[in-house]
Amino acid sequence: MNLFKIILNSVSDYFKQTSIYFTLKEKKHRLKEILRIACVWRWQLSRLPNSQSVDARFYYLGRRSELEGIVSYLGLAEPIDSAASIKAKVMVSEFPILGAICLPLNLSTLIPLKNRTPDDVLIGFEKRKRRLINSQISQFRLEKISSVEEIIRLNQTVLIPYANARFGRGAYLFPMQQLIEMTFKTGQFNLLLHGNKEVGCIIGHFSKRNRQRYWQSDRMGFPEFIFSDMQRYRETNVIITYLQILWAINNDSEYYDMGANPAYTETGVVHHKRTFGGHLSTMGNYSYLYLKLPSSYAAKFYWGRPLFALEGKSIVLHLGLPNNISDAKLCERYKQLSFNGLAKVYLHYEIECSASALEAIKSIFSQQKLPPSVIALGQTRK
Repeated sequence: MNLFKIILNSVSDYFKQTSIYFTLKEKKHRLKEILRIACVWRWQLSRLPNSQSVDARFYYLGRRSELEGIVSYLGLAEPIDSAASIKAKVMVSEFPILGAICLPLNLSTLIPLKNRTPDDVLIGFEKRKRRLINSQISQFRLEKISSVEEIIRLNQTVLIPYANARFGRGAYLFPMQQLIEMTFKTGQFNLLLHGNKEVGCIIGHFSKRNRQRYWQSDRMGFPEFIFSDMQRYRETNVIITYLQILWAINNDSEYYDMGANPAYTETGVVHHKRTFGGHLSTMGNYSYLYLKLPSSYAAKFYWGRPLFALEGKSIVLHLGLPNNISDAKLCERYKQLSFNGLAKVYLHYEIECSASALEAIKSIFSQQKLPPSVIALGQTRK
């Protein structure tokens, strides 16, 4: 009987390392999300707050529980009195509607590691991060956690306090059994030391996706004296990320998955990951939103709220160009949106879009090996 259990556990552990396991897991999560959306008794048709830049009414059809998050996702403000006489409608839905674009609610960031040295990876980092790493990396090291007692201690003193401080009451806290399984079966739990002082920890796991080996960062943690000091927190975060990338390279990983985060174009998390030279990916996203916006409002809306969208499996970016915006101001507005992994960038304009405006947008992505296509949408110039 014990031998049977050992064999069964071995087969189960091996299966978890295969591409088919990851594929089935993704399909399972997506099916669960579809079943939740399909509960029609939880739907409601609601009028959302207005966009500050678009004179239109926003309506939402979907679950009541998602309403607050969607308002935040779209960057909507309080209702505007002047909108009382407006007839144009913007429709937001949790399920596909004709003529709508598909918005991912989460995106991952992947750093390719195959056939790359640590120096190759470091070149893709933002200059300030490279300088920090080169000057301080020798003072830090990762140490493998090898006992259940240490997992319990770090969970109570580092992981939980940091998660609560960063994410509030809605923070997801890994069950202890899951932490133990990730530490000893599918991944590793590492402690970050500055000299002999504990300054952070990180837990992750291996997975096989599309026949390639991934190391995924599942959760970082920092003691209060680190996360309460913003500069020390930023620097320690950079150091632990780089050391984890080195660890992934040394353990034959082909990608480092920095994990999923809300797909806001201008949130701090996605930009933090962008500065490591990562590529956007839809892996780990199971939830979508659908937005049907009249073309006459697109330029102003996307100027105020640039949005990622999906076309099949490709990630695209929607930007806006309202009237009387100079090329210099256009670049200034969007220069921080040079994400790797985009297939296309749509520039929605009101009256005209000059060739120089398109070139201004192209210049933002010009340093990439595979820059996205930049496409103007709107009234053509005569």
